[in-house]
Amino acid sequence: VLQYTVGPYWDGSEVWFITAGGATFAAFPLVYAEIFSHLYVALFLLLFMLIIRGVSMEMVYKDDSRRWQWCMGWAWLVSSYGLALLLGVRFANLFLKASTDAVADGSFLALLSKTGILGGLFFIAFFRTSGILWANLKAKDDVVVRRRGEALYSAIAMAAIAPILMLAFNWRSELFRGAALTAVPVLWILPVAVIVLPVVTVLLLWKHRYGWAFVVNLAVMAAYMTTGFVGLYPYMSPGVTLFEGMASLKTLQVMTTVVGIFLPLVLGYQAWKFYYFRHPISAGYFQPQTKSGDA
Repeated sequence: VLQYTVGPYWDGSEVWFITAGGATFAAFPLVYAEIFSHLYVALFLLLFMLIIRGVSMEMVYKDDSRRWQWCMGWAWLVSSYGLALLLGVRFANLFLKASTDAVADGSFLALLSKTGILGGLFFIAFFRTSGILWANLKAKDDVVVRRRGEALYSAIAMAAIAPILMLAFNWRSELFRGAALTAVPVLWILPVAVIVLPVVTVLLLWKHRYGWAFVVNLAVMAAYMTTGFVGLYPYMSPGVTLFEGMASLKTLQVMTTVVGIFLPLVLGYQAWKFYYFRHPISAGYFQPQTKSGDA
């Protein structure tokens, strides 16, 4: 049941992630070159996790062997947590270092600082909370009821990590002293939202408002990422500013035209897919159906 709640969606969601890399290569080639050079090992591991996750989800029931299904299940589990950890570590280090002119350290182990690991744990708590709440929206019966309590614990962990992570950025980086936050003080609402919104998620879960908890939880990540990129401005990666790293004007014009044409089509298709698979899933969906007239 839990697998089928994400079955129609996971591949399209991961395509957005891959597209982000391709769009960066086309629109900001210098940024792409810098990121994929000093983060080569981390991004290779990230790609490896994406491959394992996709294969394990598609292949888990292609064989009736219990050992096969057990191995695929563990591959799915490890790759999912590994993805969350690597993404959290990667963005935490970007927000730590990209707002300076310093050259990035090319060592993978250098990413595993205290702040980097804290960012990874924040992502794990966020994605675990989101996953349970998504399953709550897409499935029903006992399989979901048993998981609702786990969402509260994950949300509490996220709410505990968020203020510590914001303090770490304040102490160890120039993130909150960048040009945008200095020039537009109202933008300070963004890091405040990163601290407050997880607490709101916890309160909503405590009151069993699972739909609203899911929406607010998504707002947590939106606030976190927006805080990071606003604080980085005008930098996009260590030592590379937005204006230094962008492609030629002609390239950007062509990309804008392509995006204007195809983005609405892709979003429309995805909206149709969510509508088509809108019905909740229960364990009864997988039970053998008895034909009328059978004894």
